[in-house]
Amino acid sequence: MKSMQKYRFRNSLQSNTSYAKTLLFNDRGSITLEAAIGVPIFLIIISSILMAVIGIRAEIHWQGAQHKAGREFGLSGTLVSEQLDELMTAEKGVSKLLEGGITSQLTGPLVLSRLWHWFESDTQAEPGLNQYIASPIVYITKETQQNLTRLKTSFEIPTLIGYLTRRQQGIFPDWSLSGGLDLGDHSKSESDELDDDSIWSEGNFVRGLYFRELLGSNLPTGYPTIANFSEGKAVGIKSIDLTAPTYKKADYIKQKVIGHITALSNFKGTNSPWGSAEITIEESDIKSKELIVIVPENSPISQLNILKQCQSIAAEAGVNLVIEKIGVSERYIK
Repeated sequence: MKSMQKYRFRNSLQSNTSYAKTLLFNDRGSITLEAAIGVPIFLIIISSILMAVIGIRAEIHWQGAQHKAGREFGLSGTLVSEQLDELMTAEKGVSKLLEGGITSQLTGPLVLSRLWHWFESDTQAEPGLNQYIASPIVYITKETQQNLTRLKTSFEIPTLIGYLTRRQQGIFPDWSLSGGLDLGDHSKSESDELDDDSIWSEGNFVRGLYFRELLGSNLPTGYPTIANFSEGKAVGIKSIDLTAPTYKKADYIKQKVIGHITALSNFKGTNSPWGSAEITIEESDIKSKELIVIVPENSPISQLNILKQCQSIAAEAGVNLVIEKIGVSERYIK
């Protein structure tokens, strides 16, 4: 009888133990299955949130860059001209496109390059953010009656489910349509803070305004090609920092200067009164043309000699090329 009870107890114990093991195994399997399903979903959710946050950051910075580029573009056609000059020196084929003057086909890429400049400048502390702006496109329309420039951009932001197209728009006053920007006392006070040396550390636009004022420009900054017109002489004013690494190649110097010479040689005034001031310069009014190229006093001799070689080219095109040395450039001195 006792042996029978022991046998039943033993069987019961074994059965319970087996049942417990089965439950434990099932629980472990259930936990493993839940983890296998839950962890990837959790990671996907976290990744989606992170990408969304980074995408929003990129979009905010892009909007800020668009605002800065739009203001630059609206200030004056001078900025566009200066930036196209830089494109000409950087790409050999571009100079041929510029011989006939600024083309509308290049305006979009130019503004886009300024957009990227400001975007990368504003996101230096957030490396990799530029990867969240894909396939950007710039649309520019000028509303002449309102003197406005409408700048639209479209771009794509990557997500886990593909790319989302985003669009932004900004409206800016276009001073080139209203006869140029009247800098007034603000320009004078800013110029007072600069000198002939420090100006070479500034961008093309600020530098151009400084030298125009220094040499007594009497035309608005947005007026095409020339900065001064007096007694039949049409004068263009340009500045080139020959200490820049870009101009170590002789071809770059020649391309840039010849581009300026060609533009001035082809200048024949305007077909109708220009700007709100209704400036009238006709082809018959122009008796001579002069291009003043300002360079730093510490320009390398070899680069200066190349620039001087362009004087004969200018003379053949009916342009008197004058080289002025003003200030010392320390921008590229390390």
